[in-house]
Amino acid sequence: LLLFSVAAMVAGGLALLGLHDNRDRVVGTIDPARLQVQRLDTALVDQETGVRGYALSGQKDFLAPYYQGMAEERNAIRALQAVIGQLPPSAAADLKSVTAQARAWRAHYAQPTISQVSQTGKPAVSSPDILTGKTDFDSLRAKISTLQGDITGARAQAVAALNDSATVLDGVFIAVAIGLA
Repeated sequence: LLLFSVAAMVAGGLALLGLHDNRDRVVGTIDPARLQVQRLDTALVDQETGVRGYALSGQKDFLAPYYQGMAEERNAIRALQAVIGQLPPSAAADLKSVTAQARAWRAHYAQPTISQVSQTGKPAVSSPDILTGKTDFDSLRAKISTLQGDITGARAQAVAALNDSATVLDGVFIAVAIGLA
């Protein structure tokens, strides 16, 4: 009986440790990373909306979402980089791809469009760069979707591991109950 009790305590302790670690991975790492990717996506969409509004209207107040989105983008990337080592390796590569594509979109479309409208004082509604900017931004959205997929996949695996840990713990409790009966 003593040997059974010690084994049950060790198994229960290991099961609780596994449950704690898997729960911490989901709640403390993956879900916050998922939130930051959504925040990054929103920040980039805000930038695109701000540039488009400015290009169509020529009114500087339309640029507010663009500049605010840039600040939000930096904050989201900083938060993601803090946990990127705890995410699948593909997430790090995909985050680099997203940031590179965002820089390219700003360099090839957003900044030139803002400069053109600022210099001419006229909306840029018929520029061929508008289609290029849209194509570049669509590519950026695809890269963000890939990053979101990385984190969603990691979350699914972590939740499965969490459920497995809970099942093991339930089994230990049932074994203890049967053994003590």
